[in-house]
Amino acid sequence: MKEITLHISTKQRFVLIFVMAVLFFMWGLLTNLNLFLYHHFKFIFELNYSVATFINLTFFCTYLVVSLQAGRMIKKIGYKKGEGFGYNILGVICMYKADHKLAIKHFQDGKLAFEAADFKSGLANILGNIGLTFQNQGDAEQAITYQLKALKIRQAIGDKKGLAVSYSNIGHIYHFQGKYNEALSYLLNGVKIFDEIGDKRNAALTYEDIGMLYRDKGAYDEALKYASLSLKMNEEVDNKYGLANSNNQLGYIFNMIKKPEDALNYYYKALKIAEAQGLKMPLANSYFYIGAIYFDKADYDVALKNYSTALQIYKEAEDKANEGIMLTEIARTYKAQGKLKPALESILQSMQLIKET
Repeated sequence: MKEITLHISTKQRFVLIFVMAVLFFMWGLLTNLNLFLYHHFKFIFELNYSVATFINLTFFCTYLVVSLQAGRMIKKIGYKKGEGFGYNILGVICMYKADHKLAIKHFQDGKLAFEAADFKSGLANILGNIGLTFQNQGDAEQAITYQLKALKIRQAIGDKKGLAVSYSNIGHIYHFQGKYNEALSYLLNGVKIFDEIGDKRNAALTYEDIGMLYRDKGAYDEALKYASLSLKMNEEVDNKYGLANSNNQLGYIFNMIKKPEDALNYYYKALKIAEAQGLKMPLANSYFYIGAIYFDKADYDVALKNYSTALQIYKEAEDKANEGIMLTEIARTYKAQGKLKPALESILQSMQLIKET
């Protein structure tokens, strides 16, 4: 096996030593606290010396019991695998906090650990996460490169669910690039495997992606077909987040084919689910889409009310990209009303947010 060295900077080494020192003194404090409380327990519970002795005996026996279990776990998982899992978790946290640079650093460290442990499944997972991070940064080429590496490993080890995830992720990236044929091929491969293994939750998500792809191609009949399949599967597994998204998706398609009343029906269904479950993003999207319909109807006051609610939710979710889009729509609505001053203020705020993102 190839030996891989993980390089630690002087600063990181200092932090690790400091943490170990703090943990050591915390451990000592707890041990001495137990010895101090021993006399109080003996008095409060009216214990004799023989029974009271078991307080300390039980405390120190836990080291024996826990160490044996911990040893078995380390033997089974392996030190390097544990290290890889740790870095992977840190990377995922940073990815969702949009700290992409730190996320990739943690994922790369985890990749080295999994390579040292020759743990193919973990390596494929972490390569996929690196791909997702690059995708979130808008670097589609790097995202595809890492997703294809993950796909190759999963094909080699016969990881069906992992394969389906890779196919779906690659399809999503090609869709983002506007390569609809390639995207459709990968998404259909992914959903086929999800159906085979009975993973309805992920199948519903992939059907939704296929529906969006057909929507963007202007093939609305196919878009409605796959969006309806996604809705049906989300109902079967009672996935509230998925249900809200599927209803929003169906509403969006009906609005595209000039059926605003049908669209509103689905948007309000999504709104009701999202409000009941406290789902911020689907809720904000519902208000946004409802506002757009009322804008097209020239009912600008109702449009502004919905847009403003959506803007507030996007702010709470710290989604600056959608916040900027929302401010642009608000500016457009003020302009349609002839209110040029608030329109200008909104568009300037939008431009500032676009610079920040």
